[in-house]
Amino acid sequence: EGTHETVVAAQDTTYEGTVADLSQTYCRRVVDADEPVAFHDAERAGWSDDEAYEEYGFDCYVGTPITVDGEQYGTICFTDTDSRTVGFSDAELTFVELVSRMIERELERRQILNSAERREKTLQAVQNVVTDRTRTREERVRGLLELGSETLGTEYAIVSRVRDDQYRFEIVETSGNAVSEGDVLPVSETGCEHTVAEMELQAAADLSVDPRYEDRPIHTEHGQNCYIGTPVYQDERFYGTLCFTASEERERPFEQWEKTVVELMSQWIGYMIAEREGPDAAPGESKGPSKAIGDSPSIQQD
Repeated sequence: EGTHETVVAAQDTTYEGTVADLSQTYCRRVVDADEPVAFHDAERAGWSDDEAYEEYGFDCYVGTPITVDGEQYGTICFTDTDSRTVGFSDAELTFVELVSRMIERELERRQILNSAERREKTLQAVQNVVTDRTRTREERVRGLLELGSETLGTEYAIVSRVRDDQYRFEIVETSGNAVSEGDVLPVSETGCEHTVAEMELQAAADLSVDPRYEDRPIHTEHGQNCYIGTPVYQDERFYGTLCFTASEERERPFEQWEKTVVELMSQWIGYMIAEREGPDAAPGESKGPSKAIGDSPSIQQD
């Protein structure tokens, strides 16, 4: 299952930029086998009744997988509507393999550069939010939650207050309506149960295949499929958690820089919870007694 997008088509650009069902292409066999596939005459190879042949009429084909960062990315292939008189030689197959390796290195290089650019932009955005003195403390907290959701691609961003085994949704930024601020659940029914138990950041790109979450309420009852969360401390005392969740699983695991950003946000939120002075006080300048955000005038009423 899936789609096949033609990114670059040399000589004949008719198909460049087109998207087709993967089942209608020869490349599905490369994807399924995860190894090179080649034939020089579709009829002789027994492929003349293949859906891809009937759709495009390609009579010879050679293709190989492209893998980026250990995961299957796509394929590179060479094909023609005319058959060849002889099969592809070892030298030709080696050439295709070498081209695919060069493409993989270039894609990995671009991935690293894109990741670094996203990281720097996100860190700058975090700093812009927490130093914006035109916003109240609550507005800055909400700004961090919105930024986190945008960066991580999640639907829910939550600051919780945890007391004993009760989890209170203190501040919620979401495009959904599954939970509301002030709702209370047992910690064991939330995605943060492992975060609270281990007192450290927890992350899962796909809850359905993660043994920590696959049979837990966050997935089975609340329909969430990815999670990242970390503890929030006020004056070095455990306050609650900061977490981000979504109903769709992520295609890739959370990167280390994304985890670092979540931890940085939790530290700033902890500082802002602890503040007691007016809106001009810098985060962390002074610390106040432990209070829920919703009950704290220094967060919601400054």
